[in-house]
Amino acid sequence: MMLLLSEGRDDEARRCAESWIQNLSRRRDPELQPLIGFLREIQRNGAAILERIAANPTNLWLTN
Repeated sequence: MMLLLSEGRDDEARRCAESWIQNLSRRRDPELQPLIGFLREIQRNGAAILERIAANPTNLWLTN
């Protein structure tokens, strides 16, 4: 997804994120919630996520 975003392919990145959200949500694993939340952020505003990761690449989950 990040590659798609970096190439300006936002719609494809959103569809990819949606697919992963559905797949991971079916597992009902609480440990996957941070990843699912991250994917939801990509759906809402992938370009902003890309900028935030570029500014702080060591904090992938964007918790700060």
